[in-house]
Amino acid sequence: MRTFLIAFVVLFGAALPGFSQGGGVGGGGFGGGGIAGGSSNARTPDTDLTTATNILSPGQQSEWALAIKDGETIIASATTTNFDPAIQIVDKDGKLLAENDDVRLGVQDALLVYRFPSAGSYKLLVKAFKGAGGGQFKLTLRRFIATEIKVGARTTSGNEEKRAQFYRFPAEVGQTLLINLPDSHSATSQVFSPTGESLSLNEPIVGRPSTVSFRAEAKGDYYLRVGAARTYAFTVATARVAPLTLGQPSITRKLGTGGVDIWTFTATAGDFVRLQARAEGRGVEAQLTYIPPTESEEDITAKTAVATFATGEKSQGELVALLRKTGTYELTLAQLVGLEMDYTLTSTKTVRGWELKAPLAEKLALGGADYYAIEGKAGEILRLEGLSEQFDIELELYNLRGERLASNDDGGKGRNALVTVLLTGAEKYLLKVHCYGDGGSGTYQLRRAPDPVRPLKLGERGSGTLSADGTEIWSFTGKASQALILSVRSNDFNPWVRVFGPDGVEISGEGTGTLYGLTLPLEGTYTIWVSRKIGAGKYTVRLIEAE
Repeated sequence: MRTFLIAFVVLFGAALPGFSQGGGVGGGGFGGGGIAGGSSNARTPDTDLTTATNILSPGQQSEWALAIKDGETIIASATTTNFDPAIQIVDKDGKLLAENDDVRLGVQDALLVYRFPSAGSYKLLVKAFKGAGGGQFKLTLRRFIATEIKVGARTTSGNEEKRAQFYRFPAEVGQTLLINLPDSHSATSQVFSPTGESLSLNEPIVGRPSTVSFRAEAKGDYYLRVGAARTYAFTVATARVAPLTLGQPSITRKLGTGGVDIWTFTATAGDFVRLQARAEGRGVEAQLTYIPPTESEEDITAKTAVATFATGEKSQGELVALLRKTGTYELTLAQLVGLEMDYTLTSTKTVRGWELKAPLAEKLALGGADYYAIEGKAGEILRLEGLSEQFDIELELYNLRGERLASNDDGGKGRNALVTVLLTGAEKYLLKVHCYGDGGSGTYQLRRAPDPVRPLKLGERGSGTLSADGTEIWSFTGKASQALILSVRSNDFNPWVRVFGPDGVEISGEGTGTLYGLTLPLEGTYTIWVSRKIGAGKYTVRLIEAE
């Protein structure tokens, strides 16, 4: 797939109120008179926006005269819940120049953007679609003269009148456009599509806190509205977009001053990817985004389709992510302050498997992290140990939704790590191995620790000793609807007790008491997890039938 990108690098000063193209409202039209037949109208001072409320009689039309200046553009909308509105623009002889009935499929309000070929007298008409219906409606008119932007050329605002200004630029379908506002408190920006819709701007690009973006869904002219209190300069540049095949040999490229590279690739839900862009100096900033295939998908889809994993502070340009949807993704690369740089991009979409039958001996790179895929089943208790004499090892276990299930760095002997977790689903899990604080490196071992479960018979008393960072697990066999009382007591610490059923689902809430009433939902083996919130030491556990 081949796409393109237009990037804005805009330098602004402080805020400036908007402006109005054309005159006031009243008498008989917009911009040369008033609004004919309007029941009420209002104009926000010093802006380019006018609104009016009117009532349309069935079978009739509402007319507004427009005194248009040379090069002027309007964006007009008619909104109502009383009928299906339509907007038309006609010249002084009544010739139809432009019209719109629906903003888009499923949205019956009318919205029209039109750039007039010359100055003169025109009319704006509001009708009911096919003359059916009538009632109250709201008309909004935005009028302005837009400066055409030449791609690659630096433009200065010339903002002597201290008012908002409009700029026009072309875009192609699928392009991602970036708008850079070095100080968002000093300048405001708004973008309108070729159909006149005000577009939602995405969150700032990582590494460029003042840069926002949007994706062009249609080919045509887009309009940028900028408000600032003093003159400013901006440029429009075209950034490179190229396809990426995950796992291909490393790619070396030069990123120009102020440039942004976007790499696109397709992936399948469940793919685990590692993307690394290496560069000298201040390095690369990277961002991974899912691209919804249709406009019908909610914005939140793009945010939840990627589960990213934390990397070390020195791992600039590295992304480790679990992809949760099948489709197209974009990897955006930029230099923090826009300097020219050379970088090398490597990518993988595989993760090593570990069957847990035999220990592993590996070496961790400085500031890095290793990942392993582990098969699990619902109700299985997994206890994994990480050992190293060269760095403070830490283990983290994740499910395929990117949720961290457990983490530990000193639960074993010395600085060794030990995680114990009850799996709730038959699926793959991801084990992350890294140095606590991500500042160390060296050799390490992974092994599955012995089964930690101790049997507990009904009516008998068990005892144990809990370490400061430990958890002990007891198991018993129960029947559906069986009522039991669980007692966990300690003179050394306040116990924290959880009980899980045969399906791995917790059946008791958290607590620090000593007695718990249980009603078992299923027949099978249950587990009792004893840990603590504060302290450590000896404790006793007992399970009896409830009377």
